[in-house]
Amino acid sequence: MTKTIHSNNFFHHDLVWRNVLVRLNNEIQPELYWIDCPRGSMETRPFLRNRKRIKDLASLDKCGAVYFSKRERLEFIKIYLGHSSKSQEIRRLISQVQSYRKKRWPDDWLE
Repeated sequence: MTKTIHSNNFFHHDLVWRNVLVRLNNEIQPELYWIDCPRGSMETRPFLRNRKRIKDLASLDKCGAVYFSKRERLEFIKIYLGHSSKSQEIRRLISQVQSYRKKRWPDDWLE
């Protein structure tokens, strides 16, 4: 869901776990909903798209670091980028997300 909106140049701006609802309608395909998105917006400027993408991913990772292992978080990034992504692209995105988290939430830095 995150990759889909980002690829369409939409960014949530407050993408934290409390704003993601999951409804288990059946065992095969859960339904996902985003709530509390008044600051969400489209972004056409490429330099800002990347920054907003990093912010959304870092916001998700802030809680993800508490509940998921590094391997599980790596798998999320691989899925987000697509399995055909090169390891260099994966490492660069992880580095950007971690750097943003460290600057934005220094007291919550868990790595």
